[in-house]
Amino acid sequence: MPEPGIDIAAGIVVRTVLVLVFLLAALGKLRGPGSLAETIDRVVRLPRAVTITLTALTIIAELTAVVLLTAGGGFLHTGLVLAAALLAAFSVVVLAAIRRGHRVRCACFGRSPYFMSGDDLARNVVLLGAAVAAIARHPAESAATGFLPAVLRQAPELLGMAAVALVAVLHVMELRLLVTGFRKAGTT
Repeated sequence: MPEPGIDIAAGIVVRTVLVLVFLLAALGKLRGPGSLAETIDRVVRLPRAVTITLTALTIIAELTAVVLLTAGGGFLHTGLVLAAALLAAFSVVVLAAIRRGHRVRCACFGRSPYFMSGDDLARNVVLLGAAVAAIARHPAESAATGFLPAVLRQAPELLGMAAVALVAVLHVMELRLLVTGFRKAGTT
């Protein structure tokens, strides 16, 4: 059994790494949301509206993970579970692209010149393992006693904030796509 100080330090390191990874990923995607939409379109053929919504929800989920992990306390368990779920989903997408032989640009941190590879999958699996280990060290009782009842009491406000966040992210994405479209039209 590790010393309590080591356990606390390891927990802080895992939380910090996850916060930084998801913050950088979300900010990169906000700078160029079209790259994630393009990646989704290349891996899974979906209607454009679904792809754009999925892109926005991905960014919102990443930012939500950052907030929950940073807040800690009763929010920590939920943040770790969300981080693990995102990493698992991202791993499935990377694995699908690799297995199908698609040469898809990695949009994990925004626009990238690199194609998805086993390196991306390995990174996600390592981070997923760290998140799962942290979940095991921070059982759900802290979240169940304070977080869930608080969420239920504040559900209308939280849904309102989520709706505002979704509209804001979609607006930023639409502006970016419009600007990109104008730039492309001006160069041809």
